[in-house]
Amino acid sequence: MKVAVIGASGYVGAELIALLRAHDKISLEYLLVSENSSSADMTFSQLHPRYLGVCDIPLVCFSQQWFDDKAQQLDAVFFATPHEFSADWAQAFVECGVKVFDLSGGFRLKNSADYPSYYGFEHKNLSALAQAKYGLAEWQADDIANSPLIAVPGCYPTASL
Repeated sequence: MKVAVIGASGYVGAELIALLRAHDKISLEYLLVSENSSSADMTFSQLHPRYLGVCDIPLVCFSQQWFDDKAQQLDAVFFATPHEFSADWAQAFVECGVKVFDLSGGFRLKNSADYPSYYGFEHKNLSALAQAKYGLAEWQADDIANSPLIAVPGCYPTASL
């Protein structure tokens, strides 16, 4: 399975990449950072030295051009980004046939009116929000297998489950 991680330079992205590198059916194709990131053009292991020799993939900037050129090559994308970013971009990947796993809070709530109170932004992507499934594979395996957009629970629900 060919995947990309958007938000690869942050803590959640780094932990996710460590898990993905250990999975024998995952091929990490792209590690993406924001357009203004100071870590662009570094390798992942330059930013996180403990992964030297384990993950030496370059960090590239996410942009509309990158999306247009590369997104359709993927089977799945993981968002380890701010909530607003995944809320804005997830549907574009879904429309390309790419399965989306959102580690932010961009799709964790079903009611769009709740986002300003809980996450500090207005959710404008209502069609993506309607199709998103919340859950962990160990508990909602069928929903996750059959949904193009997965809202991954945060650390407290995951630990509780």
